Amino acid sequence: MVAHFISTEGTLYAWGNDVKKNGILGLGSNFRQQRSYPNSYLFDYMIKSVDVCETHACAVDTQGRLFVWGIGHNGELGLDQTTQVFTPTLVTKQKQIVVKKAIAKKNFTAFSSSAGYLYLFGSLSEGGVLPENPLLRSSLRASRQFGS
Repeated sequence: MVAHFISTEGTLYAWGNDVKKNGILGLGSNFRQQRSYPNSYLFDYMIKSVDVCETHACAVDTQGRLFVWGIGHNGELGLDQTTQVFTPTLVTKQKQIVVKKAIAKKNFTAFSSSAGYLYLFGSLSEGGVLPENPLLRSSLRASRQFGS
């Protein structure tokens, strides 16, 4: 079990045991953290939201930048490579999009823009299920899809 939380100053903290060593703590090669620990890789950014699943995690800062880390065999990290990333990495594919919120699910990362569009990195196949939210589902059908 891994947990992330954000301080009132926008510092991201990680805590828990990444048993599968997917990198979801975002603390480099540290896969077990018994106490909450600030993520030094994001000290230069004020984080406003974070989400984590069993394979990867994502965070959005107050400027609308998207960061991802973990394992991404289905392109869910939105990075050029589909390998493992142990520290938060800025996604540059969507650099012209101001991200409001992002969610990490088993095979994809979905994020909404300030213009009201929903974008997706990864795949909805093989068990990737969107949250039970009709507005989110209808937005996905009408938006552009990134990745595989």
